[in-house]
Amino acid sequence: MEYLIEILPSLMNGALITLEVFFLVLVLSIPLGVVIAFIMRFNIKLLNYFINILYMDYARDTIITTVDFYLLCITICRNTF
Repeated sequence: MEYLIEILPSLMNGALITLEVFFLVLVLSIPLGVVIAFIMRFNIKLLNYFINILYMDYARDTIITTVDFYLLCITICRNTF
């Protein structure tokens, strides 16, 4: 129980940082999504091409890459310690 009380401030600080990042991403992503949706509706081929590359090739694969990296780190940490 003493250990929990000792690390609780660090855990609360981490939770606060997580919430700050969440709200920052929320505030920035909604307007960006609206702008991208309007650009896609104008049907300008060059802009649509770059948006498709950025969205489909980068944003969709980022989640899979992050999970793979996380699983790799867990595997390395378990084998090291």
